[in-house]
Amino acid sequence: MKKDGKYDYIDKTGKNVIAADYTSAKKFSEGLARVYKGGKYGYIDKTGKVVIPFDYDFGYSFVDGVALVEKNDRYGLLKNKRYSPSEENNTLVKEEKADLNALYSKQNITVNGELIKDLEVYNIDGHNFFKLRDIAKLADNTDAKFSVDWNGEKELISLKKGENYTAVGSELMAGDGKDKLGIKSTAKLEINGETVALHAYTIENQNYYEIRPLGNALGFTVEWNDESKTVSLGMNASMSSDSQNNEVQNADEKSESVEDVIREMATKMLEMETKSAQKPLTAIERNELREEQVKIFEEQLEEYEKTSKVEDTFDFFYYFLQFLNNRKLYYTGMQHIYNYDTTNLSIQQKERLYRLASEIYKGGYKREKSEYYLNEANKLRDQIYGDRQ
Repeated sequence: MKKDGKYDYIDKTGKNVIAADYTSAKKFSEGLARVYKGGKYGYIDKTGKVVIPFDYDFGYSFVDGVALVEKNDRYGLLKNKRYSPSEENNTLVKEEKADLNALYSKQNITVNGELIKDLEVYNIDGHNFFKLRDIAKLADNTDAKFSVDWNGEKELISLKKGENYTAVGSELMAGDGKDKLGIKSTAKLEINGETVALHAYTIENQNYYEIRPLGNALGFTVEWNDESKTVSLGMNASMSSDSQNNEVQNADEKSESVEDVIREMATKMLEMETKSAQKPLTAIERNELREEQVKIFEEQLEEYEKTSKVEDTFDFFYYFLQFLNNRKLYYTGMQHIYNYDTTNLSIQQKERLYRLASEIYKGGYKREKSEYYLNEANKLRDQIYGDRQ
């Protein structure tokens, strides 16, 4: 709660439990809260005791036992040993060197055929991540426009399709060309009031989203040209009816249909889960829901394998695996990966598939298999980005 320009903490009854002394404060995460005082960030426990001193220029909340911090233009990870299974009672926190996993991308970017220069894009594990506000700015004045609202108290990003975007001044800024440290974003995302799970990282306090799933969710196309190393975004800028008719005639109907199917599938899954959330589910009921969802996916996948092009089948299969991974249905995912024919996949498709397979096998506690797929994905990434210096 904010009082006289400073924050304090209250319990559920409204009683003051930690006195106001901070110019900025976050909610507790894993027993610690990030607070700001005297131009520096530190962390306190629930008694108000400072357990990590005010030494950092910036810091994030703890997630899965670690927090990203910045100091003197260097990045590091703080490890919360209190949440380490091997050292439950040890409240010491140590700083570790963090590898720079967000590689500055030198690929060409076009929007509706126009080359966009100096756009700050990063490649993480073989996937392109774009700053959300950059995409919102680029989509403004097109049919794919959307507004962005940030609720810091709830750590919630709200997007509304069809609304004009209000710029904040940080959009379309040229990057410095350097690799950065990205940490998985903890912010929740809503599109038109519905919760959406998309792959996102926080890089220097900005949210970056994997571009292809973001395009599927917001209604713009993403294409990759391997020869020219170009990512092409189709925002469907407003056109005359004649131009629109020509676009429809020249469009790849099958590619559009698979995107429509994926959006419909996402809506259907969300509706099923929203309906089930109206009452507490038993373990058996929860398993029955997942089995029903998987069956719907499998039936649609079977149709694609019979009638569709390789790239369309792959796009749907990849989305299916993401669904399984997000719902922790690892063993079902492993079974489908084992049976999937990769013979006719492009090198980019194989790289994406192997990297996701590594995550799924890791979730299923198949460490050796997870490492195998990760190594294979990294080899393919080196082939794709081998000319990157």
